[in-house]
Amino acid sequence: MKKRTIEKRIRIYDESVWELIDKLLASNEFKGNFNEVICQALKIGVPRLYEMTFDPQGYYRRLKDETKDKTDEEKMLRDVSYTIDDLTVQVGIVKYLATVLYNVAKMELDGKTGTSEMMDNGMLASLPEKLQEIEKIMTDNTKKRKNR
Repeated sequence: MKKRTIEKRIRIYDESVWELIDKLLASNEFKGNFNEVICQALKIGVPRLYEMTFDPQGYYRRLKDETKDKTDEEKMLRDVSYTIDDLTVQVGIVKYLATVLYNVAKMELDGKTGTSEMMDNGMLASLPEKLQEIEKIMTDNTKKRKNR
């Protein structure tokens, strides 16, 4: 490979391109090195431009495949999201039923009697205080992890 260096002047008229260049120059990776920004842009853009010029069918086929992969990935993420929503509802139902059963058992152990009406009205659906504290701690920890 020949060692080639050349100095050319370029004119950039598109203001949106300058905005991107300015942001890149402000980043830690480039730290104000305009030449490096332009060289990296050429490394990325020239192969694409070459492919679009000399093998447009291959370029657009590859682009279509990349888009298809992204679409498949987005569909998979939506499916996972729906599954998580379903699981959340199911866990809520199990939590409700377990809480009612716990409170019914506790009432029996305390020698009290409950009615089916109490169960139907949700009077027995309150978590015991200690479990409420545990649930709050776990929920807070989950929120902290999400916000990282």
